[in-house]
Order: sequence, then C-alpha cells, then structure tokens
Amino acid sequence: RRVLGGAGGRRRGRGGGEQGRGRRAGGGSAERGAPPSSVCSPYASPYRTNHPLCQVSVAVRPGECVGVCGPVGTGKSTLLLALLGELDPMRGRVQPPAPGAPVAYAPQAPWIFPGTLRDNVLLGRPFEPAWFAAVLAASALDADLAKFPAGDLTWVGERGVTLSGGQKQRVSLARCAYARAPLAVLDDPLAALDARVRAHVLRDCVLGLMRRGGAALVVAAHDAAVLGQCDRVLAVSGGGIADVS
Repeated sequence: RRVLGGAGGRRRGRGGGEQGRGRRAGGGSAERGAPPSSVCSPYASPYRTNHPLCQVSVAVRPGECVGVCGPVGTGKSTLLLALLGELDPMRGRVQPPAPGAPVAYAPQAPWIFPGTLRDNVLLGRPFEPAWFAAVLAASALDADLAKFPAGDLTWVGERGVTLSGGQKQRVSLARCAYARAPLAVLDDPLAALDARVRAHVLRDCVLGLMRRGGAALVVAAHDAAVLGQCDRVLAVSGGGIADVS
C-alpha cells in the first residue's frame, strides 16, 4: 500500500509513535460506495512483542471519523501501523478501501524534506491552485505564508528548520488533505497546536476537507475536545479495543 506523508522506514518518532514508510505516489479520490477500511486481529508489534493487540475488529467507513485513545504503550500506534500496512497480522487481514489505494499519514513527528513549502504539501502531485489555496486556508497556513517574502515558494530547509513546530505539523496535515486519499491516519498531530489553531484545523481541515471529501479518518488523540468531535471513539487498553462512543 502506498503511504503518503510519513517518513521513510519503520522508526520511532520523537513523540513516541512509530512512523511508516513514506513513498511518493499519486493521490486518490474517495468514493462513498467504497468498502470500509477494516482491521482484524491479532497483531504483534515489533516494538512491544509481549503486548500484542488481540481479537481486534475495526471498520471505518468513508466519511467517518474514528478517534483512538488510550494510555501510552497500550497499542494505539500498533493499530495505526496495521492500517498503514506496516504490520502483518498473525491471523486475520487488513482490508483497504480499494486494492492499492493510497493512505494519507500524519505522524506525531512531522516529516519535512528540503524544498519549498509548496513542494512539501504537493509531494509530487500536480499543482491545482484553487484546491491548494483551500487546503492552506483549512490548515491555517495562509496567514503564515503572508509573512514569508516568497509565500508558498519559501525554501523550508532540512527538516523544516525555518518552520516552527506547529507550522511543520500543519504542513503535514495540509499534505494529507491535498492528497484526497480514501483513508487518512492521523497519529495525534493536533497535539502540537495551540487551542485556537487546533480548533480551526480540526473543523476546517480534518472534519472539513478530509471528512466531507469522503475520506475514512482514524485520529489518535488525547485531547477530549478532539475526541468529542469524532463520530466514534475506540479505547485501546490491555491488548484489546472497546468502542466507547
């Protein structure tokens, strides 16, 4: 499966979450009639082999936003890695929205490569000015770009050294929205944003452009305000998952 927006290789991000393979691929469009993305268990995490996820069955339908919560080390990132195709089940299967469909991914530690800000959002896709402007506005990046002399053509440097932590996270989310992938996996990217910007990005980008566009959304979060906006919430604990919505 093509993963859009993650860093290369399986490695642990700075925030504690594992990052998946990031390979450039063309964007995909979600379809309302597409089958749900589903996960059947058990899964054994390569990082926590003594605490696999067992008896897990999850289905996320197009246009649905499912929150994932739970204490640190209980398997939230294992579940997300399974959806990304980075973990193989001991039994059961992962069913993507469509064979070979791309998956948009926003890790806890955003991946920024040397290039312009526009390059980092497009990730090799064709430039669509109207859609690009809508994504920037939804990601609350338009005000930031107005302060940059070169706007979206500003060179961000290695690992985004010219950007703040919040700006890098919003670029990562803008990349997910621009891709229009049928499945988006967000590993607590909103935690790095202040309350006002977080509310804007959640409303306009995640629940706005992505969910209204028909994407199946899986959002790991600790913030009750974020989880309260999800259609359903899954609690990960003790190697299992409970639907607490």
